[in-house]
Amino acid sequence: MVIVIVIVIYIHACDGRKWAKWAKSLFFREKMLNEGVVMQMTDIRDKIHKRQFLFPTIIAKLPSLTTKNMNLLKQFFRISDNGATEKRMKETSMDEMEIFASSMLGPKVVLRKTLNVKGSGKNVMVGRVSRIQGGNVTESVTCHQEVFPVMLYFCHYIPMVRVYNVEILTLQRIKINQAVDVCHIDTSSWSRSHPAFLELGSAPGEIEVCHWIFQNDISWTADAN
Repeated sequence: MVIVIVIVIYIHACDGRKWAKWAKSLFFREKMLNEGVVMQMTDIRDKIHKRQFLFPTIIAKLPSLTTKNMNLLKQFFRISDNGATEKRMKETSMDEMEIFASSMLGPKVVLRKTLNVKGSGKNVMVGRVSRIQGGNVTESVTCHQEVFPVMLYFCHYIPMVRVYNVEILTLQRIKINQAVDVCHIDTSSWSRSHPAFLELGSAPGEIEVCHWIFQNDISWTADAN
């Protein structure tokens, strides 16, 4: 079983001061996605400890996965209280994740993932770049893993993006990875203290912001066929 947090986000905001150190080389401009460009690739390795899916017999014993029952869930998993959360949780499967993506993007969706973690934190060369939906501004749903005793995903809808499938090469032009990249085109509603602006030296609405899809994260786009 997979547990998915289903929250639709239309405004992207976070505390840049909190993430400033971690965000180094996390964000970049769309112009970097051109064949032959050398750039430092973000460390996209999954830092969350490996966990197993829950057996159905255990799932059946769980309290309803809602914010209202958060205290019961913490007791069940023996989680210490490090502050309240307002995330809405729902027990589901990978199929349910696809259903959520379809509800936002249309009946046919495509799952996109970065192939591996090769090149993480190193200088790499951009190889062939495939522009999803022909490079047109589109929308996507991205699902990130969350820290939780079992597999948990936080999924959010992202309007006005361009999505790319990018070959990652060594500086000797040897292909080592196939990475998915999402570029947020409209950043006007983002917080001024967002780490992207601290890293790139800009402000909300002035630039687009791009980032890689990390190991074990998932990006969904509409099927153009």
